[in-house]
Amino acid sequence: MLKTIIVSAIVGAGLIARILWAAYRKQRNIPTNKAMLVTLPPEELMLPGLRAVAVLNDLDDLLPGLDKHFFPLLLKNAGKEIFDVGVVMILMRAYQEYSANQSAEDHGTLFVLLPQYLAVLITDPTAYKQALQVYKEGLLSLGLRDN
Repeated sequence: MLKTIIVSAIVGAGLIARILWAAYRKQRNIPTNKAMLVTLPPEELMLPGLRAVAVLNDLDDLLPGLDKHFFPLLLKNAGKEIFDVGVVMILMRAYQEYSANQSAEDHGTLFVLLPQYLAVLITDPTAYKQALQVYKEGLLSLGLRDN
């Protein structure tokens, strides 16, 4: 039941745009000295971390699709320096692109794992905490609870 509610909420056309807009607004309100510039892991470290999230959550059956359609969207940013809030935007954009061609169940399952994928992308604990807060505020602005 809860999964159905989450999937229904995700399918709404404006969801991703509203989360990205909330993240952007949050970024603009953060004083420059508080936004954290992070370096994303290099591809050789990022890919095993991304795959581990799926495996540790018993989603081995989704790995071929994730390897082909989701992970490459994140890997193209490997090694780049990006503000922590920008990483949230990258993750949500990759999720949006991946979800467009997936079943509701598959992208609903992936949605629940987004905070874990964010932890793979941002290894600095302070920057991760700040980015996770932006992610959660984006969800709350939509009337959704964080996962």
